[in-house]
Amino acid sequence: MKIILIALIILCLAGVSKVIAILIQQKKESRKMIEDFKKKHSPKV
Repeated sequence: MKIILIALIILCLAGVSKVIAILIQQKKESRKMIEDFKKKHSPKV
């Protein structure tokens, strides 16, 4: 029983870390997209 609980906890932690990693990746990509958008649409100086 204890082993099953430990396995479930590990699976949950792995899932959470995976989700966090995906969110961080999306944040970086969206920031890059916003910067590219600003560069494209900012008036040329």
